[in-house]
Amino acid sequence: MEAKKIYFLIFIRMLQKLDSDVQAKIDDLEGFKFVLTAIKTIRGMSVNAELTYREMQERYHTLRQHKVPVSLFVSSSDISEKSRG
Repeated sequence: MEAKKIYFLIFIRMLQKLDSDVQAKIDDLEGFKFVLTAIKTIRGMSVNAELTYREMQERYHTLRQHKVPVSLFVSSSDISEKSRG
C-alpha cells in the first residue's frame, strides 16, 4: 500500500508542475513551445490518470463491501509536505 501512496504523491506533484508550466507567461516562440509541450504531456496522461482513478475507486468499493476499515489513501498534509520538498 505504501508504494501506491508514493506513486499517488508523485502523480500529484507532477500535476502541480504541469499546472504551473501551462500557466507560464509566453513571451516568445520558445515559451509557446514549452506550454504546448506541457499540454501535450497532460493530454497523454489523461487516459492513464482516468484508469488509475477508476482502479482506486473499485478497490475502495470492494473493501467497503467486505466491511474492511478504510482510511483515506493520502491526507492533504501528505500532499502539501511532498509538494514543498
